Amino acid sequence: MTQESVAEQAAMHRSTVARVINVPEAAHPQMLLRIAETLGTLKHSVLRWYCLTTCPVGKSCRQPQFRKVSLAQTACLLFSSVSALNTKLATILSIAADERVSLNEEKDFASILENISEVKQGISDIEVWVYNNQDLLTKKEIASAVTLTNKKNLN
Repeated sequence: MTQESVAEQAAMHRSTVARVINVPEAAHPQMLLRIAETLGTLKHSVLRWYCLTTCPVGKSCRQPQFRKVSLAQTACLLFSSVSALNTKLATILSIAADERVSLNEEKDFASILENISEVKQGISDIEVWVYNNQDLLTKKEIASAVTLTNKKNLN
């Protein structure tokens, strides 16, 4: 599809389309969505990319990355992350006992935070998988619950 045809279908000027395509991080989110719709790209993918990589508010929230991975791979990674975090529960309690992180606890605390990020990423990956594979679920309330969760995160 040429930039001229994208511009025509998105009701935008060709130079605007070229600017959005060449420097998407400088584009207004509405412009990105119009081009995404024209190109047939999933809106939630574009919004998630924009919020996580470009929007200063979204970047500061440190949300997990958007990744498309298999359910089996995600389940294994999530199990591994939760298991690693589970082994550090005593350390978390020890650090939390005095409501501060001392110099000798910083390395352990950083490791715990990394495990928490991995767990959050695994949860996000499963939600994305469910959102993208709703047709594979026999219980539609599962898909609607995840869809509602993702819509809240994207808005």
